Amino acid sequence: MTGVLPAALGDLARLEHFTAYGNELTGAIPDAYGGMVALQRLDLGGNQLTGALPAGLASAPLLQSLLVWDNRLNGEIPAALCAATALRSVGLSDNQLTGTIPACLGALPQLAELYLGNNQLTGTLPASLGALSELRVLAVNDNSLRGELPAALGSLGKLQFFHGARNQFSGAIPETFAGLDALQGFDFGVNQLSGPIPAGLVDAPGLQTLTLWGNRLSGAIPATLCAAAGLQFLGLSDNQLTGSIPACLGDLADLESIYLGSNQLTGALPADLGRLQALRVLKASSNQLNGGLPASLGALPALEELHLANNQF
Repeated sequence: MTGVLPAALGDLARLEHFTAYGNELTGAIPDAYGGMVALQRLDLGGNQLTGALPAGLASAPLLQSLLVWDNRLNGEIPAALCAATALRSVGLSDNQLTGTIPACLGALPQLAELYLGNNQLTGTLPASLGALSELRVLAVNDNSLRGELPAALGSLGKLQFFHGARNQFSGAIPETFAGLDALQGFDFGVNQLSGPIPAGLVDAPGLQTLTLWGNRLSGAIPATLCAAAGLQFLGLSDNQLTGSIPACLGDLADLESIYLGSNQLTGALPADLGRLQALRVLKASSNQLNGGLPASLGALPALEELHLANNQF
């Protein structure tokens, strides 16, 4: 379906669900859509829409899902969005949105999903988002956000996916993130984070993906990581990590990818890694590892890539 969205649809005061995902619609979202006062779900993702997000539409009193990702929308996220107190899912990723993230989003009591990735957002991550007790997904990756990660976000006890890769976040990862007990995916690669990896962050029992490569993290790889029994992907390359590789990583039966290259790791490569039957990728190049190569690695049935160059073997 092609063409523009008809402004006359704004007269549909009883319309509850409006879905036109994955077409080739162009032009702006009409301001008249602010008249859709009964609207509960709007899904216009995957089109070629341009212009700003109408403030009147964003504040529809019954709106639960606002999904307009993968368009060409620009301008700022309207603060009027904070008046839509029934919102559960906001999908604004993959647009050209600018400005800051409205702090008042932290006042949306039912918000469970907030997708803001791959825009041109600036400023800091609001600490007020820590009040979103129902939040399960927070994605702010691929923007120009800066500053420290707010300690208040550690109170998001239901958060499952926290993605902030490829921004300009700096400072330490807050110790309060140990409270993210429901975490399944944590991706803050390619930022300017420093300090140690908090031991309490990485032991979430449901953690599957931990990606922190391309930062300035220091200290040892916490052994508490081995409590994340379901871990599948570990990305810690291109930091300043020291100490040895925890042998207990060999207990993580689901682990498929280990990226530890370009750090300052020392000691031997643990023979226990040879017990990882699902391991496909092991990269530990450009460290200070020594000793012999464990024969057990030669029996890994799924291994496809083994990178150990620039060490002291």
